[in-house]
Amino acid sequence: MSDLNEKNTENNAGSGAEKVEKKKEEKKARKNRKPLREMLGTTRMRYGSYSATVTVVVLAIVIVLNLIVSNLPTRFTEIDTSDSSYYSIGDLTRSIVGSLDTDVTVSIMSSQSDAESDEILQIAGEMLKRYQELSDRLQVEYVDPALNPTFGEDSGVEDVSSGSLVVTSEKRSTVVDYSDLYQMDYDYSSYYTTGSYDYELSFDGEAAITSAIDYVTTDTLPILYSLTGHGEGTLPDSVQTQITRLNIEMQELNLLSQGEIPEDADCLLIYCPTVDLSEEEAQMVLDYLEGGGSVLIVPALTGESMPNFDTIYNNYGMSLSNTLVLEGDTGYYYQVPYYLMPTVNSHTITSPILENNISLLLGSCQGITISEDVRDTLTVSSLVTTSDAAYAKALTNGQLSTLEQEEGDAQGPFTVAAAATETVGDTESHLVVIASQELLAENIIEQFSVSNTDLFLNSLSWMCDHESSISISAKSLSTETLTMTAAESRFWMILSMGVIPVALLACGVGVWAWRRRK
Repeated sequence: MSDLNEKNTENNAGSGAEKVEKKKEEKKARKNRKPLREMLGTTRMRYGSYSATVTVVVLAIVIVLNLIVSNLPTRFTEIDTSDSSYYSIGDLTRSIVGSLDTDVTVSIMSSQSDAESDEILQIAGEMLKRYQELSDRLQVEYVDPALNPTFGEDSGVEDVSSGSLVVTSEKRSTVVDYSDLYQMDYDYSSYYTTGSYDYELSFDGEAAITSAIDYVTTDTLPILYSLTGHGEGTLPDSVQTQITRLNIEMQELNLLSQGEIPEDADCLLIYCPTVDLSEEEAQMVLDYLEGGGSVLIVPALTGESMPNFDTIYNNYGMSLSNTLVLEGDTGYYYQVPYYLMPTVNSHTITSPILENNISLLLGSCQGITISEDVRDTLTVSSLVTTSDAAYAKALTNGQLSTLEQEEGDAQGPFTVAAAATETVGDTESHLVVIASQELLAENIIEQFSVSNTDLFLNSLSWMCDHESSISISAKSLSTETLTMTAAESRFWMILSMGVIPVALLACGVGVWAWRRRK
């Protein structure tokens, strides 16, 4: 028992000593502990604080930059790197969309997922994002036709197919068909070598969509009346489509049944008539012109006289030869002398043609003589002329006996398109005559890159005084391939597989030798 007490006494003494020792160590640690001010002043702490501050500042800058970039326009955040700048928009579109004064909605008749998988609609959608940046009044939406089968009728339009665009405003609505968003330009010459037609696919959506927006927002639409009842020709469908894109409303007019040219006519078109006007009809046209109207005539070459048409021409300082113009200079015709490639003169009508530097190709032309003795209020301008080597031959039963120039043939140069302008009170009257029966022949305007259609449409726009004419070029969707001759191929192969590797090896050996000498 005494042993146990002694042991407990020893344990208690040991515990007390440990406690005393522990207190001494704590007291010593407190003495050695540095004040907070000294700890903050150490080099380690300063570097740590600097690193933390820099990290916080960088994170703040990144967050702010992300917020700024997320609100930047698409043209800055999504750069158009496509081959033909499919998504970019031109100055005309910027002017029309940027000046919208009424709300416009463009409804893409497709689900967004289906549109993103369709190349044409995907390009249209991306381009419309850039349209929206120009005006808060333009809205774009996707409408699934399967879920909204009556959307077209509810919007006041018909024949709304999947993939088309419905453009609406409080004034009116219109449809841009899916097929209007692209063009297929066929190369008919390839048929003779391959047995099939090659074609180039182009995106034409900007012209179609901008025209539709202009159509639904404009206050008034010019009206073009096309004369009938005289064996007139029919405009190609492609040209009628482009007239629609000019936002010019086109209607037919028969003077015998109507009895007059309507007061709302902004322009009268007489396209390739094969029968002369009556005296009463010719007087109606003259009265319309003298009242400030505008007339575009594309005469047919029949070889027969048309005195009532001549009355109109003569009253505005022109006369037609009723003979076929041929070109004697090989530099001014294509393959045969009666397919002219004439000189384009400066005028408001022709300025876009001169800027683009694209030739005209005119067939079955008559010569126009411009009188030097005209009234003071009238100005007559030559738009298109032949070379001095041109000559004109009379037709016999609508045919030529020879293409060669003969004695008695009229000698050029000839005017083959002319414009007359006369001041009538506070307005102006216009008469444009383009004396080429094949001006809009489909075998010409579809096979060749020529300005024939531009000459026709520019004349209409000028006479209708329609400033917002939509003339935007389509953008090729064809992949551009690199084509090299055999010699070029051998050159680049030798350069890339021989010269460049040897040169790099020689440089390496030179650097190695230089370092060895050091």
